[in-house]
Amino acid sequence: MVCDERIARAAQRVGAELVEGTSVMDVTLGGAEWTVRCKNGRRFTGRCLIAADGAKSKIARELGVVTTGANSAASRQYIKGGTHNFASDGVLLYPPYALPGYVALFRHSNGDIDLGCYLLPGGRVPPTELKSLLQTQVINDPYVREVLGDHAEPLERPGISALRLGGEPKTHGDRLIVLGDAAGQTDPLTGEGIHTAMIAAKIAARVLHEAFDEGDLCAGRLAVYHQAWMKEFGRDFPISAAAGRAINRFPMLLDTAAVAAQRHGARFMDGFGAAMTGVKPKSLFLSPRMALPLGAALLRLIRSRTEMEYRHGPRAEPAHDYSFAKNALGKESARDIRVLVSRPRV
Repeated sequence: MVCDERIARAAQRVGAELVEGTSVMDVTLGGAEWTVRCKNGRRFTGRCLIAADGAKSKIARELGVVTTGANSAASRQYIKGGTHNFASDGVLLYPPYALPGYVALFRHSNGDIDLGCYLLPGGRVPPTELKSLLQTQVINDPYVREVLGDHAEPLERPGISALRLGGEPKTHGDRLIVLGDAAGQTDPLTGEGIHTAMIAAKIAARVLHEAFDEGDLCAGRLAVYHQAWMKEFGRDFPISAAAGRAINRFPMLLDTAAVAAQRHGARFMDGFGAAMTGVKPKSLFLSPRMALPLGAALLRLIRSRTEMEYRHGPRAEPAHDYSFAKNALGKESARDIRVLVSRPRV
C-alpha cells in the first residue's frame, strides 16, 4: 500500500466518504451550495468546495481563481528490484542538462527503484522537452548507467506528470479553497510538495472548522487560509526560485555544498537536508552553522580552480565518505565499479 492510499484510508476510517472511479465534469456555485457533476451522472452538493485536483488545476482554472498553466514537469519509472546496482535509499544527481532540476533515484522497501527526472523553472530545457531528454540524456547519464547496469528490468514505461511550483497568488474564494498541487504548494528548488500540501491541508481543516462554526464561508473569511500557508512555508518559495536561477547560472554552488558535506559530515547534511526539503526555512542557509562551511568551501573551490566533469561519471570521483561509488553503489572506491559492456535496457 503506497502513501497516498494510506492517507485516503486513514481519512475514511475517521468518517470521510471515499468515492472512487468517479471523474468530476463540472462544478457550480448556486447561492450557498456547490453542485459537483460527474461523468458517470452522479451529483454531489456541499457548502464548501476544496479544489485539490492536481497541478493542471482544472477546477480552479475554470473558476478563474488560478489563471496560469503548470510550469514544470517530472518523470517517473520503476525498475525491478534485484536487477539494478543501487544500494542507497535515495540519491539526487544534478547533471548540467537538467539544471536547476535533477535526476532522482529512490529505493522502495521491496527493492524496486524509482528513477525520475525533474525539470524546474529557470532551466535551459523547457518542461515540454522532458520526454526527449529522457531518451537522449538520462538514458546515457554515466551515473544512471552505473546504477542500472546490464540487466535492469523496467516495470513500466516512463510516465510524465505536470508540476505547478511556487504557489499561486490566490488560493481561496467564496466557499472555496484550492489545495496541494492545484495551489502550486510545491517548492521551486526541489519540485517536492507532499509535506507542504499536508501542512496546508491541516491549515485548511482548522480554518474551515472555525468558518463553519461562525457560519461565514465568504472569500474574506477564507483568506485566512491563504495567509496562513504563505506564512508557514510560502514565503520560502521566492527564495527557492532565486536559488534555482543561481544554481543554473553558477553550478559551482552545488559543488560547494558537496565539498562542505565532505568536510563537515552528518551535522552539516542534517541542516542542509532539512532546509532543502522544507522542514526548516531556507533562511537556515544564512545561519553561521550553514553559511560558514558553505563560504569556506566556495573559497576552497575558487582557489583550487578544480571542477570535476559530470560526464566522467563516478569512476572519476575522488574517494570520500559521500562518494557516489560508496553510497549509491556500495563500493569502497571508484576502482571497484565494474566497466559496463552494454547500454542498459530502458
